Amino acid sequence: VQQRGLVNSLPMTRPLEGAKACLSWFDDRKEDMNGDTLLEKMDLFFEDLGSELHRIKTQRNNPLVAPQFNAIKTIESSPISENTISDIIAFLLKPDGEHAQGPAFLRAFLEVIRASQGFITVETAEVIREAFTASVPSCTRRMDILIHSDSGAVMIENKPFADDQNEQMDDYCHHLENKYGDKYVAVYLSPRGGDPDRSSLSGMKLENLKASGRYLPISYAKEIRQWLRDCIHLCQSERVQWFLEELDDYLAHNSRLGAGDSMTVETNRIVKYA
Repeated sequence: VQQRGLVNSLPMTRPLEGAKACLSWFDDRKEDMNGDTLLEKMDLFFEDLGSELHRIKTQRNNPLVAPQFNAIKTIESSPISENTISDIIAFLLKPDGEHAQGPAFLRAFLEVIRASQGFITVETAEVIREAFTASVPSCTRRMDILIHSDSGAVMIENKPFADDQNEQMDDYCHHLENKYGDKYVAVYLSPRGGDPDRSSLSGMKLENLKASGRYLPISYAKEIRQWLRDCIHLCQSERVQWFLEELDDYLAHNSRLGAGDSMTVETNRIVKYA
């Protein structure tokens, strides 16, 4: 369509936007065309559109591209678990992790969630999986991910699938207050960025935490995928970059995690190698 001069440029990595642009072109010019001319232009449009769709379908089976392949989806024996996702996030956040990117991923995460970095020294921060709430009576509770330094902490409660437990978030925040005073942020990660159930964290406590900036709800579809894309841009290792792309692709196709623009992920691969 672009080659025939119907439109100047099309966002070919976003097919729906491209189709809308073409239809808008026809609509803007329908008054200047007679019926035969308009039908002729539309015939050309759908002829070229069919050819392009056939090319994309062919690329999906291209052995050099394999755009539908995803390593994470392939190796999992059952739907990916909450613990597995938490392990991956914690691994990427560790400044001394084997990804060898230092504090770059942690710094990017704090920027995406707009958490103040004043009380976290990213270079020396420690990332702990399933840290115990030792300072409260419910000392056997375990926080999914705790990022802490000498001056403060960020706690991530990962809820991709499971329901909230009674007073769970309340106990976490109580422990964080005991240990870090007001130098902490409780992050609640869910598929679409909702708040915890009131049985887990009372409404009054929730509003107080929001007002003081010590509570942040985030989602897989928005903040986590944005963070992964930022990490891909920052990453200096092709091997780690490939892993980040696979993870982003997995989240994009997973409806339970608030799937994002999965068509863009697949189409970008096709365009990259076409």
